[in-house]
Amino acid sequence: MNKLKKIVAVLSIVGMIGVAVPNSAQALTADELAAQIALLQTQLTQLMAQYQQLAGTTAAPAACAGITFAANLTVGSTGNDVKCLQALLNTDATTQVAATGVGSLGNETTYFGSLTQAAVVKFQDKYASSILTPLGLTAGTGFVGASTIVKLNSMLTAAPTTPTTPTTPTTPTTPTTPAEEEEVEVGEGDLTIKRLAIPSNATVVYEGEENVSVMAFELKAYDSDITVKRIDLRSDPKPSRDLSYVSLYAGTSALAGVSASSFTKPSDVDYYKYRFDGLNLEIAEGATTTIYVKVSALASVDANEYDFTIPASGIRYTDTAGLTNYLPEVDEDVVRTFNTEGDVEGTVKLALNTDSPEEGIVVVSDTSITEGIELLVFDLQAKVTAVTVDRIAVDITASNSVEGGGAWDIVSALRLYLGDTLIGVETLEDEATEVTFEDLDSYLAITKDAKKTLTVTADVYELPEDNNIYNEGDTILAAFSGIEAEDANENDIDEVTGAAEGEDMYLYTVAPELTLVSASLSTTRTETIEEADGTLVFKVTALGGDVYVNNADDGINGVVMAATDGVATETYEVAVTGATETDDNWRITEGNTATFTVSILLGGDLEGDATLVRASLDDLEWNTDDDAEVYNSVPDTLIEDFRTSSKSLNI
Repeated sequence: MNKLKKIVAVLSIVGMIGVAVPNSAQALTADELAAQIALLQTQLTQLMAQYQQLAGTTAAPAACAGITFAANLTVGSTGNDVKCLQALLNTDATTQVAATGVGSLGNETTYFGSLTQAAVVKFQDKYASSILTPLGLTAGTGFVGASTIVKLNSMLTAAPTTPTTPTTPTTPTTPTTPAEEEEVEVGEGDLTIKRLAIPSNATVVYEGEENVSVMAFELKAYDSDITVKRIDLRSDPKPSRDLSYVSLYAGTSALAGVSASSFTKPSDVDYYKYRFDGLNLEIAEGATTTIYVKVSALASVDANEYDFTIPASGIRYTDTAGLTNYLPEVDEDVVRTFNTEGDVEGTVKLALNTDSPEEGIVVVSDTSITEGIELLVFDLQAKVTAVTVDRIAVDITASNSVEGGGAWDIVSALRLYLGDTLIGVETLEDEATEVTFEDLDSYLAITKDAKKTLTVTADVYELPEDNNIYNEGDTILAAFSGIEAEDANENDIDEVTGAAEGEDMYLYTVAPELTLVSASLSTTRTETIEEADGTLVFKVTALGGDVYVNNADDGINGVVMAATDGVATETYEVAVTGATETDDNWRITEGNTATFTVSILLGGDLEGDATLVRASLDDLEWNTDDDAEVYNSVPDTLIEDFRTSSKSLNI
């Protein structure tokens, strides 16, 4: 007995068991009976799949009920479309995901893993003529893209309905009379077509590009549900000159697709045509569906102009009355023009990444080199074509206060990272202000429109006590300065669009880090007095050692109420938590944070014009010694946001 006969025999036995169950299950509960039926249904589904493999049928697995492939799938993808993909692959022993266990027939999952990838490769190789050849490929990739999606959707015939689990019998309901049944409306309907402005006639399809929209039109159903049966498409000139594949999409869902070589030329005409038949696209009454025509280009194309046309009567549809109609009307062709381009030049777009560090204070060592000070984060994006970057140059500048000094006296080396991967290290030579990272091509192959995010860090020499190299408070700054790259057509690229420059990093062995908590301002007015009350709350953290903040004159130097005009009386109070007060300073121990709350009063019994006032922190003086006579100042740019809003005050 051959395998097919054996399977048919087993199916017959299963069918007999299914019939016999009710007679032998009188003592079973409803749940036990449902469990037995579910087990038999699983066995039946598995045997049917094996039968379909041997018999060559194409019925879709139950896992594919309601599924239409639309999005690309790859390793890491999840969802019911992945489960349907595995089920389709398992209908053929030569493309099955696994013979047993997870991923095997009846054990499909919703996760796209390495087993699924290997099965997709076998599937693509088996149907290479329709999947790989139009794309210029000779071997499967394991990536489910446009051409693979079209093939999978062609296999999605009506899926077998899975029986529902039996429920406990209930009291039968009284049958409805014909008058109570819902009436199905049958009517004559219309369909309209409207060409959309995007994509426009300016669309360019570059060699190697896939699924580029070149035409879009809107279909709307009136007075009845509408079923679109077929769509005719014409091309002038021959599409297979430059194109590998032509597809129809209903919104984001693939509707149909063919190799560009499937277009044929009727006699005595100048165009090529293809009929997308058997679409059966349902459009509900009053609903709108957008149809996209998408194309994929060959790996090598010429510069050509194409006219794609939906000819008069090129769309055939039916309404619920069963009447057949056609669109567009006579002499109302829908036409869209696009161009193909061959040896095009790619470009690189440069942009400062939002994670690039802002201006700030960096604590460095006074005994050894400090590594990994982040200076700059930037993005490189390939435009027009894929781009491979081989070299990147970075400028490094410094405000070295030592006479004759420069960035080379501060920075020992720059490092370049791609994500967390170190891809380049370059030392700074004497009097050098630029470094070049080379041999990056193995890391920076950037596909069209994709981005790579890179980070530049610095290794900084120790800051010695005698200050013979650079001084406390000196700064360093990095900026992107150049590139050498090659596009997919082997054109050299040595320029970018955009810019990426970092911010100043102030170098100290010990320093305060300031953070604004809140800033508020209110006004009070009587017959003779108008006052403004401002409150600033900020935190100071001691980095690298103890920090001493000046509290001269029982206040905090630099916290002032600013007025644009007029005479004012100002007083302020400072409340500090998290710091120890000495005779002249507030001491914040290393690693700890103190909170400063500054209250400022401005006003009095004064006369004058309306004046705008606000409270602001104009300076904060600090040092690393309680007995210091000279204090450091926090750079203005680091506290420019430590201020309230402005209000009008009559003084």
